[in-house]
Amino acid sequence: MFKFLKILFSFFFLLVFFIFTNHYYKNNIQNFSFLENIDLKYILILLILGFNYLLLETSILKLIVIFNKKNHSFLKLFCVINSTYFLNSFIQFSGLGFRAYYLKKKLDINYSDFLSISIFIILIELFVFSLVSFSIIKFYELNNDLNILNLSIEIFLILIFLSITIFFILRKNIFFWLKNNMIFKKFNFVKKIILIFDNILQKNFKKIIPLIILIFFLQFIIITLISAISFNLYDQNLLKSFLFGVISAMSIDLSFIFSITPYSIGISEIFILYSPSHLQNNFYAISIIQRHYNNN
Repeated sequence: MFKFLKILFSFFFLLVFFIFTNHYYKNNIQNFSFLENIDLKYILILLILGFNYLLLETSILKLIVIFNKKNHSFLKLFCVINSTYFLNSFIQFSGLGFRAYYLKKKLDINYSDFLSISIFIILIELFVFSLVSFSIIKFYELNNDLNILNLSIEIFLILIFLSITIFFILRKNIFFWLKNNMIFKKFNFVKKIILIFDNILQKNFKKIIPLIILIFFLQFIIITLISAISFNLYDQNLLKSFLFGVISAMSIDLSFIFSITPYSIGISEIFILYSPSHLQNNFYAISIIQRHYNNN
């Protein structure tokens, strides 16, 4: 009976969502007029890219399961990931909580173990996205004598990947110092956190780091392509679209640090607006690239 009610509630919730979406569409149909001019092949490409992004996200969750010496169906974990993103659309970080709850209930993986390894993985994600995006944009700037990124964003990106690099290189020394520091020893909560992180490092977490880096690099490419294709529908310029895609991928990832709204709504857009220089000249702040090519 309980399972039936769960299924019924799921369908009811889905029905309410579609009714709300349909109501919003009918009352704001003028905002969706651009859809009439979009080629269906682009929609198909975006759907395929989005699906592959979710598969990669599931692979990370699968690695967490394997790291904790458990086994679980990839398909079931894929469903968990989809539920995660759906929940994040309403309450920020609720998806992360759902993952922790699911793994605890189904596989008996401790909340502390899951959350601590998730923090390590988030650090790797920030490292990959900040380093790759900064390298691409800086390479383009140097080759074309342009200034695209805002200086404060450049410094922010450099600080992120440098601090994370230093942390992973000196992680054993850092945790050794924290464990033996007299001040931290007085706080049980801090001692417990240090113990959890130290325990993860003892389990040879570094063995799966290369695979996690590869997954995040592929995700960076997917987000860049999705953003580039979306921008290309607005402005038919491949180079501008690609650079906008890189800035978007960087901004979406950085917005995670300041996730104070459901699914970071508005936060990533602020980063996209603020990241490039000469913001006042263009909403997407890439008009400087257009001017550069118009002059050549």
